[in-house]
Amino acid sequence: MSPKSPVNAVVVRKEEKEAKLQAFVSAHLAACSVPGQGTVATNAMLLVARSVDSPLVKAVKSLAAEIEACGVTVFAILTPDAEAGAAPVASLAPAWTIRCLADVRFRDAHEQLLLGPATSWIGDCMRRDPSKRDAFESYADACPVTADNARKSFWRLWNAAKPLGEIAARGSTDTAAASAVAAAHAENPSDHTNGPSALTRQ
Repeated sequence: MSPKSPVNAVVVRKEEKEAKLQAFVSAHLAACSVPGQGTVATNAMLLVARSVDSPLVKAVKSLAAEIEACGVTVFAILTPDAEAGAAPVASLAPAWTIRCLADVRFRDAHEQLLLGPATSWIGDCMRRDPSKRDAFESYADACPVTADNARKSFWRLWNAAKPLGEIAARGSTDTAAASAVAAAHAENPSDHTNGPSALTRQ
């Protein structure tokens, strides 16, 4: 019997995380590119990840050409050790608008990805290294409620995060761009304070 919920929570092996996420994002971009189907909502992709080495970051980065073709801007929030690993944050900066969470307590939040008003993904807690363990992940491609919760959570985290390194120099541009996307995502500005707590495990 098929589950009635549009949210598909499954156990994903660590070796399959990146490929599964890549397929999920790619399918969404392809659907939004079909004539008459519109474009990616608000032309923004909202991402929260443990670090640049997260399978989520790698999956989205691998689709850079498709994302650019759809006119989508990636807004990413990474955790304090984001500059560690093989892919430095600086390599993402030209194409992505990035902020970093300085408070390690935010590691209790989950990795997440918002693709549209009804399409989102919720991963494991950022405190756990995704390259070392399998985990439950929720894929929601037809659930406005889940996507709305992800949106609220993202902007609460964004407001608590700070621009990174070279990004700090363009703080005014960062703020303006973020405000524009936030306005497009939120029907009510109070959503940013009434959403789920950034420290609450989803």
